[in-house]
Amino acid sequence: MNWEAFGALAEMVGAVGVILSLLYLAGQVRQNTKLARAQTRQALADGAQSLASDFLNPDGMARVMWRHLEGEEFVGEELLRLTARAYRDFRFMENAHYQYSQGLLTPEEWEGFRVNLQVLLEIPAYKDYWESQAPIFSPAFRNEMASLAEKSPLDLISKQVKLPPKPGD
Repeated sequence: MNWEAFGALAEMVGAVGVILSLLYLAGQVRQNTKLARAQTRQALADGAQSLASDFLNPDGMARVMWRHLEGEEFVGEELLRLTARAYRDFRFMENAHYQYSQGLLTPEEWEGFRVNLQVLLEIPAYKDYWESQAPIFSPAFRNEMASLAEKSPLDLISKQVKLPPKPGD
């Protein structure tokens, strides 16, 4: 075997090695993407569970929200609690939107969050909060919220939540 043939064979072996390395790296990237998506979904599920836990205490946020949905106006501590809750919920949704924009949530997964956002905007305190505080959120999330405002309301609250009669009614 002459040196030219040996050089050509070495180049061919090197090229095969590069191709195999690229295939291996592509597989690793796919696996890493799946892992990142799974971690994102788990973090969002944990966050949603944490948000929902506020409503498990009957003397806590559930009672305040129920009274608000019945039309009661709040001042002081209860208004502060509703405002803080709206801030927390919108920040959670903003994070979900960011994860979606980064490709870590599928369009189908994000659609569920969009429906939740529409429901939140039907709650008077949330709607008021959003209208007054929208500038503190990212431009991309504000654009998403603006697209929701163009849709007709879902009216899911009155269809889904049956408020019990007030005591004495």
